[in-house]
Amino acid sequence: MLRRYSILSDPWLGDRLWGFLRLLGVLGFVLLLGSVGSALFEEFNSEVVATGWLGQSRILKLIPFNVLRLFAFLARSYRYHLFVFLVFLGVFYVGAHYIRVVYNLDMLRLGMRYLGALLFAIRYPRMTIQDGEKQISPGETNLLDLIGGPGYLIIQPGSLVLLEGANGTTRVCGEGSNYVYRFEKIRHVINLDDRQGFIEETKATTKDGVAIRVRNVNYGYRLRTGRVFSEAARQNPDAPYPFSYRAVLAMVFGRSVGAFDITPWHNLVNIAVDAAIIDYIRANRFDDVTTPRFDGDIARVEIARRLNSGGTRNRLRGVGAELLWVDMGHFEVVDKRIEAQRVETWGAKWAGLAEVNRAFGDAKRLSFRELGRAEAQAEMLLSILSVLDDIDDLASNEDTVRAIILSRTSQLLEGMSGRGLLTGGSSDELPPPSQ
Repeated sequence: MLRRYSILSDPWLGDRLWGFLRLLGVLGFVLLLGSVGSALFEEFNSEVVATGWLGQSRILKLIPFNVLRLFAFLARSYRYHLFVFLVFLGVFYVGAHYIRVVYNLDMLRLGMRYLGALLFAIRYPRMTIQDGEKQISPGETNLLDLIGGPGYLIIQPGSLVLLEGANGTTRVCGEGSNYVYRFEKIRHVINLDDRQGFIEETKATTKDGVAIRVRNVNYGYRLRTGRVFSEAARQNPDAPYPFSYRAVLAMVFGRSVGAFDITPWHNLVNIAVDAAIIDYIRANRFDDVTTPRFDGDIARVEIARRLNSGGTRNRLRGVGAELLWVDMGHFEVVDKRIEAQRVETWGAKWAGLAEVNRAFGDAKRLSFRELGRAEAQAEMLLSILSVLDDIDDLASNEDTVRAIILSRTSQLLEGMSGRGLLTGGSSDELPPPSQ
Protein backbone atom coordinates (compact mmCIF):
# COMPACT_ATOMS: atom_id res chain seq x y z
CA MET A 1 0.00 0.00 0.00
CA LEU A 2 0.93 3.66 0.06
CA ARG A 3 3.77 4.45 2.46
CA ARG A 4 4.95 7.90 3.46
CA TYR A 5 8.16 8.73 5.29
CA SER A 6 9.69 11.86 6.74
CA ILE A 7 13.42 12.41 7.05
CA LEU A 8 13.01 14.84 9.97
CA SER A 9 10.76 12.55 12.03
CA ASP A 10 13.01 9.47 11.65
CA PRO A 11 16.75 10.14 11.35
CA TRP A 12 17.41 6.38 10.99
CA LEU A 13 15.07 6.13 8.04
CA GLY A 14 15.44 3.08 5.85
CA ASP A 15 18.78 1.23 6.15
CA ARG A 16 20.73 4.04 7.81
CA LEU A 17 21.05 2.22 11.15
CA TRP A 18 22.09 -1.05 9.53
CA GLY A 19 24.51 0.81 7.30
CA PHE A 20 26.09 2.45 10.31
CA LEU A 21 26.39 -0.94 12.04
CA ARG A 22 27.96 -2.44 8.90
CA LEU A 23 30.52 0.39 8.84
CA LEU A 24 31.41 -0.25 12.48
CA GLY A 25 31.68 -3.94 11.72
CA VAL A 26 34.13 -3.33 8.87
CA LEU A 27 36.27 -1.04 11.02
CA GLY A 28 36.25 -3.60 13.81
CA PHE A 29 37.22 -6.33 11.38
CA VAL A 30 40.15 -4.22 10.15
CA LEU A 31 41.33 -3.65 13.71
CA LEU A 32 40.94 -7.33 14.53
CA LEU A 33 42.95 -8.58 11.57
CA GLY A 34 45.64 -5.94 12.13
CA SER A 35 45.91 -6.88 15.77
CA VAL A 36 46.13 -10.59 14.96
CA GLY A 37 48.95 -9.92 12.50
CA SER A 38 50.85 -7.80 14.99
CA ALA A 39 50.48 -10.42 17.71
CA LEU A 40 51.75 -13.19 15.43
CA PHE A 41 54.62 -11.47 13.70
CA GLU A 42 55.83 -8.85 16.21
CA GLU A 43 57.65 -9.33 19.52
CA PHE A 44 56.33 -6.43 21.52
CA ASN A 45 55.80 -5.81 25.26
CA SER A 46 52.93 -3.37 25.59
CA GLU A 47 53.35 -3.23 29.41
CA VAL A 48 56.82 -1.74 29.15
CA VAL A 49 55.68 0.87 26.61
CA ALA A 50 52.67 1.84 28.73
CA THR A 51 54.87 2.18 31.82
CA GLY A 52 57.19 4.47 29.89
CA TRP A 53 54.25 6.65 28.80
CA LEU A 54 53.17 7.05 32.42
CA GLY A 55 56.63 8.22 33.42
CA GLN A 56 56.65 10.89 30.70
CA SER A 57 53.20 12.42 31.35
CA ARG A 58 51.12 12.82 34.51
CA ILE A 59 47.91 13.30 32.51
CA LEU A 60 48.11 9.72 31.25
CA LYS A 61 47.83 8.53 34.84
CA LEU A 62 44.08 9.35 34.61
CA ILE A 63 43.67 6.63 31.99
CA PRO A 64 43.44 3.01 33.16
CA PHE A 65 46.66 1.08 32.68
CA ASN A 66 45.05 -1.68 30.56
CA VAL A 67 43.66 0.92 28.17
CA LEU A 68 47.14 2.40 27.81
CA ARG A 69 48.48 -1.05 27.04
CA LEU A 70 45.81 -1.43 24.30
CA PHE A 71 46.72 1.94 22.76
CA ALA A 72 50.40 0.98 22.88
CA PHE A 73 49.62 -2.28 21.08
CA LEU A 74 47.56 -0.54 18.37
CA ALA A 75 50.22 2.11 17.85
CA ARG A 76 52.86 -0.56 17.40
CA SER A 77 50.70 -2.61 14.91
CA TYR A 78 49.47 0.28 12.73
CA ARG A 79 51.28 -1.19 9.73
CA TYR A 80 49.13 -4.30 9.84
CA HIS A 81 45.94 -2.26 10.31
CA LEU A 82 46.87 -0.09 7.33
CA PHE A 83 47.53 -3.16 5.21
CA VAL A 84 44.12 -4.70 6.01
CA PHE A 85 42.42 -1.35 5.38
CA LEU A 86 44.11 -1.06 1.96
CA VAL A 87 42.95 -4.59 1.13
CA PHE A 88 39.41 -3.59 2.00
CA LEU A 89 39.72 -0.46 -0.20
CA GLY A 90 40.92 -2.67 -3.03
CA VAL A 91 37.87 -4.90 -2.67
CA PHE A 92 35.63 -1.83 -2.54
CA TYR A 93 37.28 -0.50 -5.72
CA VAL A 94 36.75 -3.80 -7.55
CA GLY A 95 33.09 -3.82 -6.53
CA ALA A 96 32.58 -0.23 -7.70
CA HIS A 97 34.27 -1.03 -11.01
CA TYR A 98 31.98 -4.04 -11.46
CA ILE A 99 28.90 -1.86 -10.91
CA ARG A 100 30.24 0.66 -13.40
CA VAL A 101 30.70 -2.03 -16.07
CA VAL A 102 27.34 -3.73 -15.46
CA TYR A 103 25.28 -0.52 -15.59
CA ASN A 104 27.51 1.25 -18.14
CA LEU A 105 28.19 4.23 -15.87
CA ASP A 106 30.23 7.15 -17.17
CA MET A 107 32.46 7.55 -14.11
CA LEU A 108 33.84 5.26 -11.45
CA ARG A 109 32.79 7.61 -8.67
CA LEU A 110 29.13 6.86 -9.49
CA GLY A 111 29.78 3.19 -8.86
CA MET A 112 31.59 4.01 -5.62
CA ARG A 113 28.76 6.27 -4.49
CA TYR A 114 26.14 3.59 -5.14
CA LEU A 115 28.21 0.93 -3.37
CA GLY A 116 28.75 3.27 -0.40
CA ALA A 117 25.01 3.95 -0.18
CA LEU A 118 24.23 0.24 -0.57
CA LEU A 119 26.65 -0.96 2.14
CA PHE A 120 27.03 1.92 4.59
CA ALA A 121 24.03 4.24 3.88
CA ILE A 122 26.38 7.07 2.87
CA ARG A 123 25.16 9.80 0.45
CA TYR A 124 21.88 8.29 -0.64
CA PRO A 125 20.95 9.33 -4.23
CA ARG A 126 17.83 11.48 -4.56
CA MET A 127 15.38 12.27 -7.33
CA THR A 128 12.42 14.65 -7.56
CA ILE A 129 9.14 13.69 -9.26
CA GLN A 130 6.92 16.57 -10.43
CA ASP A 131 3.94 16.65 -12.83
CA GLY A 132 4.37 12.95 -13.46
CA GLU A 133 7.93 13.41 -14.76
CA LYS A 134 11.38 12.60 -13.43
CA GLN A 135 13.26 15.85 -12.83
CA ILE A 136 16.64 14.88 -14.29
CA SER A 137 18.87 17.50 -15.88
CA PRO A 138 20.24 16.84 -19.40
CA GLY A 139 23.43 14.84 -19.20
CA GLU A 140 22.85 13.90 -15.55
CA THR A 141 23.05 10.27 -14.42
CA ASN A 142 20.68 9.54 -11.57
CA LEU A 143 21.43 6.29 -9.78
CA LEU A 144 17.83 5.87 -8.61
CA ASP A 145 16.60 6.01 -12.19
CA LEU A 146 19.34 3.81 -13.64
CA ILE A 147 19.92 1.20 -10.92
CA GLY A 148 17.29 1.67 -8.23
CA GLY A 149 17.40 1.82 -4.44
CA PRO A 150 18.55 2.66 -1.93
CA GLY A 151 17.73 6.34 -2.12
CA TYR A 152 15.03 8.96 -1.65
CA LEU A 153 12.17 10.01 -3.93
CA ILE A 154 10.86 13.55 -3.39
CA ILE A 155 7.37 13.35 -4.89
CA GLN A 156 5.41 16.56 -5.44
CA PRO A 157 1.57 16.65 -5.15
CA GLY A 158 -0.22 15.30 -8.21
CA SER A 159 2.24 12.47 -8.89
CA LEU A 160 2.61 8.81 -7.99
CA VAL A 161 5.47 6.34 -8.33
CA LEU A 162 5.08 2.59 -8.57
CA LEU A 163 8.12 0.74 -7.22
CA GLU A 164 8.88 -2.92 -7.93
CA GLY A 165 11.23 -5.10 -5.91
CA ALA A 166 13.56 -7.83 -7.12
CA ASN A 167 11.02 -10.48 -6.05
CA GLY A 168 8.17 -8.81 -7.97
CA THR A 169 6.49 -7.06 -5.02
CA THR A 170 5.06 -3.62 -5.78
CA ARG A 171 4.67 -0.48 -3.70
CA VAL A 172 2.96 2.83 -4.47
CA CYS A 173 4.57 6.03 -3.18
CA GLY A 174 2.62 9.28 -2.92
CA GLU A 175 3.58 12.86 -2.24
CA GLY A 176 6.36 13.53 0.25
CA SER A 177 9.79 12.06 0.89
CA ASN A 178 9.79 8.32 0.20
CA TYR A 179 12.60 5.90 0.91
CA VAL A 180 13.42 3.43 -1.85
CA TYR A 181 14.64 0.16 -0.40
CA ARG A 182 17.56 -1.79 -1.75
CA PHE A 183 16.91 -3.52 -5.08
CA GLU A 184 13.66 -1.59 -5.64
CA LYS A 185 13.33 0.07 -9.04
CA ILE A 186 11.00 2.73 -10.40
CA ARG A 187 8.51 0.84 -12.53
CA HIS A 188 6.21 3.69 -13.56
CA VAL A 189 5.62 7.39 -12.83
CA ILE A 190 1.98 8.53 -12.90
CA ASN A 191 0.44 11.97 -13.30
CA LEU A 192 -2.84 12.33 -11.37
CA ASP A 193 -4.09 15.38 -13.30
CA ASP A 194 -7.21 15.06 -15.46
CA ARG A 195 -6.35 14.20 -19.05
CA GLN A 196 -7.99 14.85 -22.40
CA GLY A 197 -8.27 12.27 -25.17
CA PHE A 198 -8.99 12.75 -28.85
CA ILE A 199 -10.22 10.36 -31.55
CA GLU A 200 -9.72 11.94 -34.94
CA GLU A 201 -11.78 9.42 -36.88
CA THR A 202 -13.62 6.14 -36.39
CA LYS A 203 -15.73 4.14 -38.85
CA ALA A 204 -18.62 1.75 -38.38
CA THR A 205 -21.49 0.25 -40.39
CA THR A 206 -25.09 0.70 -39.30
CA LYS A 207 -27.62 -2.07 -38.91
CA ASP A 208 -28.95 -1.45 -42.43
CA GLY A 209 -25.48 -1.50 -44.02
CA VAL A 210 -24.57 2.20 -44.33
CA ALA A 211 -20.97 3.15 -43.48
CA ILE A 212 -20.67 6.14 -41.12
CA ARG A 213 -17.55 8.07 -40.12
CA VAL A 214 -17.39 9.87 -36.74
CA ARG A 215 -14.87 12.71 -36.56
CA ASN A 216 -13.28 14.82 -33.79
CA VAL A 217 -14.39 12.94 -30.67
CA ASN A 218 -13.04 14.64 -27.53
CA TYR A 219 -13.30 13.21 -24.03
CA GLY A 220 -11.82 13.68 -20.55
CA TYR A 221 -10.56 10.92 -18.26
CA ARG A 222 -8.29 10.30 -15.27
CA LEU A 223 -6.94 7.58 -13.04
CA ARG A 224 -9.84 5.91 -11.25
CA THR A 225 -10.41 7.36 -7.79
CA GLY A 226 -12.02 4.26 -6.32
CA ARG A 227 -14.66 4.59 -3.61
CA VAL A 228 -14.93 8.39 -3.72
CA PHE A 229 -18.52 9.20 -4.63
CA SER A 230 -19.15 12.74 -3.34
CA GLU A 231 -17.74 15.91 -4.82
CA ALA A 232 -16.82 17.11 -1.33
CA ALA A 233 -14.57 14.08 -0.89
CA ARG A 234 -12.96 14.77 -4.24
CA GLN A 235 -12.20 18.35 -3.17
CA ASN A 236 -10.70 17.44 0.20
CA PRO A 237 -7.66 19.74 0.72
CA ASP A 238 -5.91 17.02 2.72
CA ALA A 239 -6.19 14.61 -0.22
CA PRO A 240 -6.57 16.70 -3.38
CA TYR A 241 -5.61 13.79 -5.66
CA PRO A 242 -7.59 10.69 -4.64
CA PHE A 243 -6.69 7.46 -6.40
CA SER A 244 -7.22 3.74 -6.19
CA TYR A 245 -4.31 1.41 -5.48
CA ARG A 246 -5.87 -1.25 -7.71
CA ALA A 247 -6.30 1.31 -10.47
CA VAL A 248 -2.55 2.01 -10.36
CA LEU A 249 -1.79 -1.70 -10.75
CA ALA A 250 -4.34 -2.03 -13.57
CA MET A 251 -2.89 1.00 -15.33
CA VAL A 252 0.66 -0.39 -15.24
CA PHE A 253 0.16 -4.15 -15.50
CA GLY A 254 -3.14 -4.27 -17.40
CA ARG A 255 -1.67 -3.01 -20.66
CA SER A 256 -1.20 -5.29 -23.63
CA VAL A 257 2.01 -5.88 -25.56
CA GLY A 258 1.97 -4.64 -29.15
CA ALA A 259 4.19 -5.43 -32.09
CA PHE A 260 6.98 -3.11 -30.98
CA ASP A 261 6.33 -2.11 -27.36
CA ILE A 262 3.79 -2.04 -24.53
CA THR A 263 0.58 -0.28 -25.54
CA PRO A 264 0.37 3.21 -23.99
CA TRP A 265 -2.32 3.77 -21.39
CA HIS A 266 -4.15 6.49 -23.34
CA ASN A 267 -4.41 4.13 -26.32
CA LEU A 268 -6.30 1.61 -24.19
CA VAL A 269 -8.72 4.34 -23.05
CA ASN A 270 -9.15 5.34 -26.71
CA ILE A 271 -10.01 1.75 -27.60
CA ALA A 272 -12.66 1.55 -24.86
CA VAL A 273 -14.36 4.82 -25.92
CA ASP A 274 -14.13 3.92 -29.60
CA ALA A 275 -15.67 0.50 -28.98
CA ALA A 276 -18.70 2.03 -27.23
CA ILE A 277 -19.33 4.37 -30.19
CA ILE A 278 -18.94 1.58 -32.75
CA ASP A 279 -21.26 -0.75 -30.81
CA TYR A 280 -24.01 1.88 -30.80
CA ILE A 281 -23.71 2.56 -34.54
CA ARG A 282 -23.77 -1.16 -35.39
CA ALA A 283 -26.88 -1.74 -33.28
CA ASN A 284 -29.00 1.04 -34.91
CA ARG A 285 -30.25 2.01 -38.36
CA PHE A 286 -28.83 4.84 -40.42
CA ASP A 287 -31.79 7.17 -39.86
CA ASP A 288 -31.74 6.55 -36.09
CA VAL A 289 -28.07 7.54 -35.90
CA THR A 290 -28.05 10.60 -38.14
CA THR A 291 -31.62 11.94 -37.89
CA PRO A 292 -32.79 13.71 -34.70
CA ARG A 293 -35.91 12.10 -33.24
CA PHE A 294 -38.49 14.23 -31.50
CA ASP A 295 -39.99 11.24 -29.67
CA GLY A 296 -36.68 10.03 -28.19
CA ASP A 297 -33.04 10.83 -27.43
CA ILE A 298 -30.69 11.91 -30.18
CA ALA A 299 -27.68 9.77 -31.04
CA ARG A 300 -25.16 11.85 -29.08
CA VAL A 301 -27.19 11.60 -25.88
CA GLU A 302 -27.65 7.86 -26.35
CA ILE A 303 -23.92 7.34 -26.95
CA ALA A 304 -23.07 9.40 -23.86
CA ARG A 305 -25.45 7.20 -21.85
CA ARG A 306 -23.82 4.08 -23.28
CA LEU A 307 -20.36 5.40 -22.34
CA ASN A 308 -21.63 5.77 -18.77
CA SER A 309 -23.09 2.27 -18.68
CA GLY A 310 -21.79 -0.58 -16.58
CA GLY A 311 -20.12 -2.37 -19.49
CA THR A 312 -18.02 0.61 -20.52
CA ARG A 313 -17.15 1.47 -16.91
CA ASN A 314 -15.96 -2.09 -16.32
CA ARG A 315 -13.87 -1.95 -19.47
CA LEU A 316 -12.25 1.29 -18.32
CA ARG A 317 -11.84 -0.08 -14.81
CA GLY A 318 -9.81 -2.90 -16.31
CA VAL A 319 -7.17 -0.36 -17.38
CA GLY A 320 -7.52 1.80 -14.25
CA ALA A 321 -9.38 4.75 -15.81
CA GLU A 322 -12.69 6.54 -15.41
CA LEU A 323 -14.45 8.78 -17.95
CA LEU A 324 -15.33 12.37 -17.04
CA TRP A 325 -17.02 13.81 -20.14
CA VAL A 326 -17.32 13.25 -23.90
CA ASP A 327 -17.97 15.47 -26.94
CA MET A 328 -19.08 13.43 -29.95
CA GLY A 329 -17.98 15.78 -32.74
CA HIS A 330 -19.97 15.17 -35.95
CA PHE A 331 -21.18 12.26 -38.09
CA GLU A 332 -20.39 11.86 -41.76
CA VAL A 333 -21.54 9.40 -44.45
CA VAL A 334 -18.67 7.61 -46.17
CA ASP A 335 -20.49 7.07 -49.51
CA LYS A 336 -21.44 10.50 -50.87
CA ARG A 337 -24.11 8.95 -53.15
CA ILE A 338 -26.15 8.01 -50.10
CA GLU A 339 -25.98 11.57 -48.85
CA ALA A 340 -27.07 12.92 -52.27
CA GLN A 341 -29.96 10.43 -52.43
CA ARG A 342 -31.01 11.44 -48.94
CA VAL A 343 -31.06 15.10 -49.98
CA GLU A 344 -33.19 14.24 -53.03
CA THR A 345 -35.62 12.26 -50.91
CA TRP A 346 -35.86 15.10 -48.45
CA GLY A 347 -36.37 17.58 -51.32
CA ALA A 348 -39.10 15.46 -52.94
CA LYS A 349 -41.11 15.52 -49.75
CA TRP A 350 -40.98 19.28 -49.45
CA ALA A 351 -41.54 19.76 -53.19
CA GLY A 352 -44.76 17.74 -52.91
CA LEU A 353 -45.93 19.88 -50.01
CA ALA A 354 -45.10 23.00 -52.02
CA GLU A 355 -47.15 21.71 -55.00
CA VAL A 356 -50.13 21.06 -52.74
CA ASN A 357 -49.93 24.58 -51.35
CA ARG A 358 -49.53 26.04 -54.84
CA ALA A 359 -52.59 24.12 -56.16
CA PHE A 360 -54.62 25.32 -53.21
CA GLY A 361 -53.60 28.92 -54.00
CA ASP A 362 -54.52 28.55 -57.66
CA ALA A 363 -57.94 27.21 -56.74
CA LYS A 364 -58.54 30.11 -54.41
CA ARG A 365 -57.46 32.54 -57.10
CA LEU A 366 -59.89 31.04 -59.65
CA SER A 367 -62.70 31.17 -57.15
CA PHE A 368 -62.00 34.82 -56.40
CA ARG A 369 -61.80 35.56 -60.16
CA GLU A 370 -65.21 34.02 -60.82
CA LEU A 371 -66.63 35.90 -57.88
CA GLY A 372 -65.23 39.15 -59.24
CA ARG A 373 -66.70 38.44 -62.68
CA ALA A 374 -70.17 37.82 -61.23
CA GLU A 375 -69.96 41.00 -59.21
CA ALA A 376 -68.94 42.92 -62.36
CA GLN A 377 -71.89 41.60 -64.30
CA ALA A 378 -74.23 42.53 -61.46
CA GLU A 379 -72.70 45.98 -61.34
CA MET A 380 -73.23 46.38 -65.09
CA LEU A 381 -76.89 45.43 -64.83
CA LEU A 382 -77.44 47.75 -61.91
CA SER A 383 -75.80 50.58 -63.80
CA ILE A 384 -78.06 50.01 -66.81
CA LEU A 385 -81.09 49.94 -64.58
CA SER A 386 -80.05 53.17 -62.93
CA VAL A 387 -79.69 54.76 -66.35
CA LEU A 388 -83.13 53.60 -67.27
CA ASP A 389 -84.52 55.17 -64.12
CA ASP A 390 -82.94 58.49 -65.08
CA ILE A 391 -84.42 58.60 -68.57
CA ASP A 392 -88.12 58.12 -67.86
CA ASP A 393 -88.89 61.47 -69.40
CA LEU A 394 -87.11 60.42 -72.62
CA ALA A 395 -89.14 57.27 -73.16
CA SER A 396 -90.89 58.81 -76.10
CA ASN A 397 -87.61 59.14 -78.01
CA GLU A 398 -86.40 55.57 -78.66
CA ASP A 399 -83.31 56.59 -80.59
CA THR A 400 -82.06 58.75 -77.76
CA VAL A 401 -82.68 55.99 -75.20
CA ARG A 402 -80.83 53.44 -77.33
CA ALA A 403 -77.89 55.79 -77.77
CA ILE A 404 -77.63 56.45 -74.00
CA ILE A 405 -77.82 52.73 -73.12
CA LEU A 406 -75.19 51.78 -75.67
CA SER A 407 -72.91 54.60 -74.50
CA ARG A 408 -73.25 53.59 -70.85
CA THR A 409 -72.75 49.92 -71.65
CA SER A 410 -69.60 50.66 -73.69
CA GLN A 411 -68.19 52.69 -70.76
CA LEU A 412 -68.82 49.79 -68.33
CA LEU A 413 -67.33 47.25 -70.68
CA GLU A 414 -64.27 49.43 -71.25
CA GLY A 415 -63.76 49.86 -67.49
CA MET A 416 -64.22 46.14 -66.82
CA SER A 417 -61.80 45.26 -69.61
CA GLY A 418 -59.18 47.62 -68.15
CA ARG A 419 -59.46 45.95 -64.75
CA GLY A 420 -59.35 42.45 -66.27
CA LEU A 421 -62.74 41.45 -64.87
CA LEU A 422 -64.37 40.82 -68.19
CA THR A 423 -61.78 38.56 -69.82
CA GLY A 424 -60.22 37.11 -66.68
CA GLY A 425 -56.97 39.13 -67.16
CA SER A 426 -53.89 38.28 -69.21
CA SER A 427 -51.67 37.56 -66.18
CA ASP A 428 -51.65 34.47 -63.96
CA GLU A 429 -51.32 36.62 -60.89
CA LEU A 430 -54.02 38.52 -59.06
CA PRO A 431 -54.12 42.31 -59.51
CA PRO A 432 -52.35 44.28 -56.81
CA PRO A 433 -54.58 45.57 -54.01
CA SER A 434 -55.88 49.08 -54.37
CA GLN A 435 -54.18 51.67 -52.23
